[in-house]
Amino acid sequence: MVLNFDVLALQNAGVNPMLTMGFWQELSPTRDMRAYMERLRPVGEGEAVHVAALKQ
Repeated sequence: MVLNFDVLALQNAGVNPMLTMGFWQELSPTRDMRAYMERLRPVGEGEAVHVAALKQ
């Protein structure tokens, strides 16, 4: 999960969403928040991407 930047699996395993977002922003190859959110759920065109957690 960590090596593959699988933030969805990390959150599903109980890791705090703020930790997964910080991990992404500091260490992921892209550091792009749209890419982060797309790992959590589908993101609509023009949708704001400022939420750390998967919304259910």
